[in-house]
Amino acid sequence: MSTISADDLRCLCDTIPKVAAQAYRQEGATVDEESRQRMRDDDSLVYSRVSDWGTRHYTFRRTNLPCLRCGDKIRQKRQVTRVLDDEEKSRIIYFCPTCQSVAPEEKPKKSSTRKVKTADK
Repeated sequence: MSTISADDLRCLCDTIPKVAAQAYRQEGATVDEESRQRMRDDDSLVYSRVSDWGTRHYTFRRTNLPCLRCGDKIRQKRQVTRVLDDEEKSRIIYFCPTCQSVAPEEKPKKSSTRKVKTADK
């Protein structure tokens, strides 16, 4: 189990309501207006131009797109949220490994199971 420092907890308690209020004022967007405009102007920063929906978030559903702050690739990971009656519940989380100081886990290497032929005797 992870722990959080008292300072970090206070910071979260202060920041979360501010982010939620900003998202409410901006019709669900958590990205500042300058960053949203960058995404509108640069096709490489969004998946699709179908709607303005793709310009609303810094990381959510932006896997493999560049981070708006540092340019590193946004990653995703399945996170176990709880185990209930031997059933695992999980969700996908999105993050910038650089800005959020998270090391993306390496994918396991596939093992070679090549069979070696032997001469029949």
